[in-house]
Amino acid sequence: MSEEFHPRRDPFGRRFRIDRPSQPSPKRSWDDPQATAVFIPDGEAPDVLHGVPMRPWKWSENQARQAFTLEDRSDDPPFDCPASLRGSAGVVCVEPDDRVWLVHPSNAFGGYVWTFPKGRREQRDSLRGTAVKEAWEESGLYVEPCRFLVDCRRSTTYSRYYLARRLGGTPVAMCWESQAVCLVPRTEIRRLVTSHYDQVIVDTIESLSGTGSELWR
Repeated sequence: MSEEFHPRRDPFGRRFRIDRPSQPSPKRSWDDPQATAVFIPDGEAPDVLHGVPMRPWKWSENQARQAFTLEDRSDDPPFDCPASLRGSAGVVCVEPDDRVWLVHPSNAFGGYVWTFPKGRREQRDSLRGTAVKEAWEESGLYVEPCRFLVDCRRSTTYSRYYLARRLGGTPVAMCWESQAVCLVPRTEIRRLVTSHYDQVIVDTIESLSGTGSELWR
């Protein structure tokens, strides 16, 4: 595969080169719960998936502020972030057909081929708000964090993950940080998510009872 540039520019307005561009999967994968569906920036995607429209999330400044500063819930466990690490948050977003959304960081940044959307928390943001913001930026999806999943230590951050459901957005609107987004059967996550930092998340997902939308409750 020849190199190409991501259609979105980095925060400094520079074009970002993708060394090995990802390839989209066939359209038949979109609705097949046993298939892995791969989406690329500005590529094709279904108009609706599981009753939820797939279109770029459009929001006003006030709506964005409300979504990105969600209050952390009182029944969430304490977030015991070590002083030496930065706090971060992310999501494991599950579809009703029990497939999970993953992101492919551009040029496998940090050694990640496939991983879960997450990012560092800004001082003004809640953990839940951070999870919403990072999921939207990295995957193009607007999600709702439904319940706590797991906390884990990473190289420079201490990260909280939530089980989430998709409310809107579209994966083909991913930012420059991701060169592909995929929807993968939950049983296939361990094969694709190979970073040792993610294994506690994979273990936790595999230990969950129930499937699809049952996991949001």
